[in-house]
Amino acid sequence: MRFDVVVMGGGLAGYTCAITLLDSGLSCALMSIGQSALHFSSGSMDFLNALPNGERVYKPEAALEKLKELAPEHPYSLMGAEKTKAMALEAERLLNNWGILVSGSFTEGNHLRLSPMGKLLPTWLSQKDVFWVKGDEKPLWEWKKVSIVTVKDFLDFSPEIISAQLNDLGLQTKISSFTLPDLEILRENPSEFRSVNIARVLDKKENRPLVLAELKKATDCDALILPACLGLNHPSFISELSKELGIPVRIVPTLAPSMVGARINNHLHREFLARGGVSMPKDVATAYTFKDPDAETLTIEKIFTANHGDIPIRPRHVILATGSFFSKGLYADMGKIKEAVFELDLLDYPDQREEWTKYDFFAPQPYAGFGVKVDENMRTFKKGKLVTNLKAAGLVLGGFNPVLQGCGAGVALVTALVAAQSVLAEE
Repeated sequence: MRFDVVVMGGGLAGYTCAITLLDSGLSCALMSIGQSALHFSSGSMDFLNALPNGERVYKPEAALEKLKELAPEHPYSLMGAEKTKAMALEAERLLNNWGILVSGSFTEGNHLRLSPMGKLLPTWLSQKDVFWVKGDEKPLWEWKKVSIVTVKDFLDFSPEIISAQLNDLGLQTKISSFTLPDLEILRENPSEFRSVNIARVLDKKENRPLVLAELKKATDCDALILPACLGLNHPSFISELSKELGIPVRIVPTLAPSMVGARINNHLHREFLARGGVSMPKDVATAYTFKDPDAETLTIEKIFTANHGDIPIRPRHVILATGSFFSKGLYADMGKIKEAVFELDLLDYPDQREEWTKYDFFAPQPYAGFGVKVDENMRTFKKGKLVTNLKAAGLVLGGFNPVLQGCGAGVALVTALVAAQSVLAEE
């Protein structure tokens, strides 16, 4: 099997790179082992919320130079401020062109999204129907009174907590709930009564008028807030409700699994297939060969996978977007951290295992910054040798803490685009 590009990893970075390359006329296969981290995400996309020293970031563009001083190995620092900005703006354009409609602007700075626990957190991009508000330290409310409407007995969303938090921030709130007959089957099994499954029920064409009728009972307000458990397979459902009700309707992500994250993943997968991409789900690389292992630079010649046995894949280019420890792109044994597929060179990390973690669970964990070493064009290395046709992107990279710095989605998007540009430049 011959492809121009093989992408390893079916998350935000993998799909972004693959779709970009397909749009440029290259043939592309994408391997994935299962659900990506998108299924556990907020559905919003952070670019940079804090510097490594803990300093809060409101304008990511203005913070890039200081970031380079504090974290020279951060992917943004490697690329440089000018290229980072260009890739951020390109990501905004592409997401909207691909049908993932987002609000937010890199040049304007972060806005505030509402978390499942009612906290307003900074972020770069939010989907159009997600609850977000302008502001940095304080929200700039457009409304005075909101109704929080939940699904009866839904445990992954707490309207009481959200109401209390919003009240403290100056909003008036009231709470109500509803149910539909079709939800009763799900309710019999608490493990099935989750946001994605509920959305599959509420999105049914025959149930949409019933949802509308229930929500009309709670419209004596300026806006409605719902848990993100509708709009999975019918993304325009929320905007249709807003139009019918005459007031804004916004959804808030629930505890994982995330419907809004799964919606992004599903949409990207459809866009990938629509362009002729070849999907290889639940497949992993088991072996690979180099054209000349003794050369000064290395070039991947063949990749063997679990599902294809002794039939090799012969790619001209490979993109590694397998994620970090959570997605099994990296793993640790008792004395060493390793990249899972090619055992690529990693950024330096402490030799002593006890230095990989902090005893305080809530302290910044050193291992979060471990990952693959790349140059400014996302090219990788093995035993000090450049691997000419292997680029890496996303959370498999090292040099940053995606949770502490709030930059996971931003790194995934911009490094994927840089990796794609690097491939196209070589073409």
